[in-house]
Amino acid sequence: MRNADFYITTAQVLPALLIAFAIEANVFFRQRFRAQQLGMLPIGWFGDRFHDPDERARAIEARRWPNYRTEPQRYRTVMTRRLVRTVPVAIIVFLGEVAALTVLWTGTDGWFPLLAAPICAIAMVIMTGVVVLFLMLRFVLPDTEQYEPPQPTDTTTPS
Repeated sequence: MRNADFYITTAQVLPALLIAFAIEANVFFRQRFRAQQLGMLPIGWFGDRFHDPDERARAIEARRWPNYRTEPQRYRTVMTRRLVRTVPVAIIVFLGEVAALTVLWTGTDGWFPLLAAPICAIAMVIMTGVVVLFLMLRFVLPDTEQYEPPQPTDTTTPS
């Protein structure tokens, strides 16, 4: 593609999509964690089996898994999973940004814009899809803002 406007737009929009991804992913993970704390979601929802603060759930996990992990091991497992989820997004944004900026610095003449145009377009489409996916997944989660935990009832009878 010989139009520099496409690469200028890509260079501006990809960081904005990365920021949107960071915000949506953070809100999604916080909402999911809060729903797990309130008991509104099963323990293993979305693959974080070892990320539940409920002691009863931990005892159940300890019985189900003989090699139950300690707190630091659980933390490393959860952080590794989150890192594995975010590294592909960072690579996609990096490749798209490098391709767009290289074309802007070297000009739109030559063979490189023919290679960079599909890279930029694919990066934009994938990032838009990822942001929309996290937005849609957020609406699958239960609403934790309006939730009030059930109050304990007094089962004693007056004498």
